[in-house]
Amino acid sequence: MGTSATAFFLPDDRPIIRDGEQRPRAVVLAHARDGLTIIGQPQPASSEAWIKGRTTLGWLYESVKAAAASAAEDMAAHSLPDPIALAVRSWSSEAGTFTLNVEPALLSEWVGSRAVYAELDEGSRLVHTRGLLLGFDPIFATHLGVTATVVTADGYLLSVNRQGKLLANGLSDSAIGDTVLAEELSEDGWSAVSSLQRAGRIFLGIEPEHYISLTVAMISTRIDDSGFWVSGHAHLRLTRKELEDVISERSQYPDPARYHFTPWTPETAAELLAVGEWTSWAYADLSSASAIDFGNHL
Repeated sequence: MGTSATAFFLPDDRPIIRDGEQRPRAVVLAHARDGLTIIGQPQPASSEAWIKGRTTLGWLYESVKAAAASAAEDMAAHSLPDPIALAVRSWSSEAGTFTLNVEPALLSEWVGSRAVYAELDEGSRLVHTRGLLLGFDPIFATHLGVTATVVTADGYLLSVNRQGKLLANGLSDSAIGDTVLAEELSEDGWSAVSSLQRAGRIFLGIEPEHYISLTVAMISTRIDDSGFWVSGHAHLRLTRKELEDVISERSQYPDPARYHFTPWTPETAAELLAVGEWTSWAYADLSSASAIDFGNHL
């Protein structure tokens, strides 16, 4: 595996992750092949004045509020939960540790902000995302996501097919992916590693002892919706067959049709990035995993 010092990218030199058609999908804010330390510190909800004072798209603020209210009403009408998620309004880096300031935000706020941001044309979204000091605009920073690519002990990359997911329906995705909820906060704050392990338990049925390694390597922002997320890459002690059995027995989503295994080599990594129909964040996750395992550049 390749190693590198922690890389922090300034607004004018952050890597842009593109899909096979060269469309921009994500902007990488920080990345290191040998891993990052990423923690979260709880903060009270930001005031309207604070958010308005730091957004560069203030003219969309009322639209975002209206869209979030509409999303909440729609979720209630369909008896869907609207849990309290964690938003990241700001973050900092010191001595190799990245601290995300996390605060409560209803899931409907995320749904509403996504819908409004998606109305901007692609060029405007790219310029906006790439030019921001922290990589996101606080009126859209209503969601913290965690994702991870997964490779089995016998060298297979696991991917999943997303169904019924906003901006991702029917697309291939990283094996682990979830929205971070407020319930994941502990007395010590939030840990990216713990959150990824929790998501791995829910979606794959795997436990901490199943990992050979879990490298938290990247912080990025999606160009689609200004979504902020933390990405990792895992190697498991389980073979493909053993992982299939664990998913069948212990995952909350055991449908075998959701899961796909691909031999994980430099050649297949390049092919997946060139021709696959992936979510925007999965393109970034795959690029990071390829950099970690094969020494490629983002």
